Amino acid sequence: MILVNCSNEILESQNISDASVGIEIGFSSNITVANNSFFLNSKAGIYIYSSTNLSVINNTVSNCVQGIYVMNSNLTNIVNNSISNNGPGIYLSNSNMSVIANNNVSNNDRSIYLEASNNNLINGNDIENNTYGIWLDSLRYMGGSNNNTITENIAVSNWYCGIMIEGSYNNYVFNNYESLSTNIGIIMYNSHGNKIYHNNIMNNINQAMDNTNDNYWNDTYPSGGNYWSDYNGTDVMSGSSQDLPGSDGIGDTPYTNFYGGVGAQDNYPLMAPVQASPANSTFFKIPVTVGWNLISIPLIPTSTVLSNVLTDKDGDTIWDRVQWYDPCNTANHWKQYNTGWSASLNDLWIINQKMGVWINITTVGDGFLNVSGYIPTSTTISLKTGWNMVGYPSLCTNMTVANALWGTGATMVEVFDPNATYRTKTVGPTYVMRPGEGYWIYVPADTVWIVDW
Repeated sequence: MILVNCSNEILESQNISDASVGIEIGFSSNITVANNSFFLNSKAGIYIYSSTNLSVINNTVSNCVQGIYVMNSNLTNIVNNSISNNGPGIYLSNSNMSVIANNNVSNNDRSIYLEASNNNLINGNDIENNTYGIWLDSLRYMGGSNNNTITENIAVSNWYCGIMIEGSYNNYVFNNYESLSTNIGIIMYNSHGNKIYHNNIMNNINQAMDNTNDNYWNDTYPSGGNYWSDYNGTDVMSGSSQDLPGSDGIGDTPYTNFYGGVGAQDNYPLMAPVQASPANSTFFKIPVTVGWNLISIPLIPTSTVLSNVLTDKDGDTIWDRVQWYDPCNTANHWKQYNTGWSASLNDLWIINQKMGVWINITTVGDGFLNVSGYIPTSTTISLKTGWNMVGYPSLCTNMTVANALWGTGATMVEVFDPNATYRTKTVGPTYVMRPGEGYWIYVPADTVWIVDW
């Protein structure tokens, strides 16, 4: 099946084998590919090029030259797929602002391969028995794969490496489990400014390699670095210089056992493996009522998959529908997720601390939606001309609208009001912004809003 210059299509329940391409999509937007099977296709199971706002969900792709191949495309959500025995399993080339989440990727040559692709999220994937695990690479004349986030992935028994970043810059690698690579666990090669912390790096023949000594293998104190299964240091001291009496869960000496290293080190190696809910994460209670609520998550979620972010940690608050207004997608501004719909009908899979969302609460337990995550220090939110539905990524409770939005040119702000006709009301410059609230903000021109308090 080939789609060119199409929009708002749903492709599902196909079973395609022995073709050149299972599904090919070009110069298109707002396409959903869901619940299909692709097997033994000579070029690719799913081939996407020059397109935007696509969702690839709950598909099985196996024994293809390339599993899911995305080229020159932006805003592609690749979620909950089973991908095995292909060349590259998931392959992004010159493709940006996409999400690769909760996929099972096994027995491929390259599991998840990004080439000159920026600002993508790789989250919660199960990556096993591939030649290469996650690989961020550069492309001649187009630069590296920069400013990506790799988090909450499990990379086990991959032959050459679990994670490799080559010729790429300013990526974040945190809260991953990487184990049993035959060669090297995590590789930084000709790459700079990448930050690698809170990972469990365990039982690899060589734990890690960094040939530049220009990457950061730990977060600041007391957050710490990574857990290394071969670290043999002690923990009897504490403090940012590890010169104060008393243990703090961080090794007293740096971890330096890097393969072929040129001085790279983890200054704050962790003494115990990172758990699913690390000690430096926190909880926040968002007040909600039965019916529609306009909320946001003031914390950075450890996983941005919608169902994970919005699952009430106490389990007594239940919702059935979430909506978000996307100002960038003029063909389909409203994205939504409904627990009663099939995957092919939903087009909102990922949320983060930058977004305000409408959520329909069906059952309220203690009166709160309890969420968890990390306290943000600075967040940049793009505001597009017109209305934007955004979050408030801060725990500050004394910031007025005037002070918070100074410099953005915002002319109107609306907040949730359960008693108003449309459940929103306009507020003035002295209104104090509240963590957990979602906001409608109107700006007359494209700008950015920096929240750093």
